[in-house]
Formats: sequence, C-alpha cells, structure tokens
Amino acid sequence: MSSDRIDILNLYNELIHTPYAQDFSKTEFLRAPLGMLFELVRLHMEVIKRETNYASLSTARLASIVVSVANGFAGSKNAKPLPIDDLLPFPLDEKALQKNEALTDVIQALIKRGKLPIHVIASLNSVISF
Repeated sequence: MSSDRIDILNLYNELIHTPYAQDFSKTEFLRAPLGMLFELVRLHMEVIKRETNYASLSTARLASIVVSVANGFAGSKNAKPLPIDDLLPFPLDEKALQKNEALTDVIQALIKRGKLPIHVIASLNSVISF
C-alpha cells in the first residue's frame, strides 16, 4: 500500500515540474487516469532529452574534431572524428543502444562460460569494450 502512495507522490512531483502542471489541480490529478499521467511525464522527458541533445550538438561536434586533431598530433594513423552520438548526453537512437547493450551482455556471458574460442573473443574486442 505504501509503495503505491510513493509512486503516486513521485508521479505528482514529476508532473508539477512539466508545463502541463497548470492544467491539473490536486483533485483533477487524483481523478485523472494514471496511464495518461505517466504518458504525459514520459513525453515531457522525451522533449527534454531532445532539447538537451540539440543544445549539446555543437559542443559534441567540436569535441569530436578536437579529439580527431589530438589523435592526429599523437601520431594515430586512424584520426577520424568520434561519432557525435557518443558525445551527446542522451543517445539519439535508444533502440539501437538497447540492442547493442543486449548483444554485449550475451557476448560477455558467453566469454565467461568459455563458449567462445580465443580468436573470436579477440575479433569481438571492439564490440564488447566501450
């Protein structure tokens, strides 16, 4: 019972920090469907993530160029810029990130069990190390 109360209080706390909060009084909040309220908060978080990425885009591009130039001065033959997605605060494609994390988890589990040959582990090094 108390965990339900905490979830509702947490939802209310998150909702009052969105632009939609002015549309809900406390009584209207309590009468509104929870699914709708969770969806409002989720959509607002997506907007915040997108705005944060937009604000960080020029900084990420500059950082990518700086790292590329620094690698070039260090004598690296492969001085290509880093992917901008790696330098943003939130991933651009969360589904691809989740797939990559799931793949990495499976590969690491296989390595721990000893199911993969050494030459396969060596070739997968770039995939499993972040």
